[in-house]
Parts: sequence; structure tokens; C-alpha cells
Amino acid sequence: QENNDPSVIEGLLGTVEAVVTLLRSMPKPVIAAVNGPAAGGGMNMALACDIRLGCEKSLFSESFVKIGLIPDWGGFDTLTALVGGAKAMELMMLGDRIKAGEAYRLGLLSQLYPMETFREDVQAFALRLASGPPQALAAIKRGVHAAANASLQEVLDFEHRNQVELILSNDAREGMRAFL
Repeated sequence: QENNDPSVIEGLLGTVEAVVTLLRSMPKPVIAAVNGPAAGGGMNMALACDIRLGCEKSLFSESFVKIGLIPDWGGFDTLTALVGGAKAMELMMLGDRIKAGEAYRLGLLSQLYPMETFREDVQAFALRLASGPPQALAAIKRGVHAAANASLQEVLDFEHRNQVELILSNDAREGMRAFL
């Protein structure tokens, strides 16, 4: 049975938007471990994460155009920020497959690990990240996202406000003592 009720589609898109907003707004870093194909919404969900780790089997595709659609899951924002407008336009308009090496070169993947050790490498990366100072990591995440759409003065103001708060934190004091 054909269902032309737009409320069903609106509900699905609302859920997608809520997930992307949550990934962006949560203070903890979010890692996508991509060890296979990530096409369409899967690609853009991975791009919505803060860091993407891959292996030689990682594969990306903005495949929406192949079925007459446009990217969602915030893909216009994240892909354009990562690769620039001209390359994002090409990838979205053609929907070609992006193999692991090219994905790494373009900045879609932060790290490229061997498939044989992928799980262990991802876990080690995540543990290293998790051992960092939570307040500083949260501020870095906010700052990077804010800087993408901000003026230099807005970025400087953000850095100033957050650095004052962090310098006075116990994490920073302990870190500075250890460093010295």
C-alpha cells in the first residue's frame, strides 16, 4: 500500500535531526568506527561524529542523488566543513564511492588502521581520548564547532571565556603541576 502521508517522513526526519543535534551538543567526544561501507545516511551519521576511525575496508558514498534525494543527517554542514564547498558539491552530485585511502586524504577519516587490528586500535584510541581532561575536551569540541561558523572575534571571545574557566579548574592545575 502506498503511503503519501508526509507526517511519517516528517517524524523520521525529526528523529534524524534530534540524533545529529545530540551528537553535536553532548560534551563528550563521539567516535565513529567505520570498518565497512557508510553510504547515504550512514556516511552522514559518521560525519556527524567528532572523530572517524577507519580501515582499508572503509567506504563512503553520498549516494542520495542516485535515488533522487539530497543528503540529510547534517551532511551539507559536515561534509562541506571537512572537504570544502567544491569537493562537497562533487561528492553529493555524483554519489561516487570514496575508498579508505581517499577518505583519509580528504579528512573524512582521522586515522586509518589495519583491518586485522582495527578493533584493538579503535579501543586504544578511545581509551586515550577518554583519559583526557573532560572539561577541556568539552570546551575543545564546542570551540571547533563554533569556529566553523564564527568570526575571528567570536572565536577569540570563546577562547578567552573558556580558557579562564579551565585555567582555574583542578584538572588544569594538576596537569600544569605534572607538566612542570
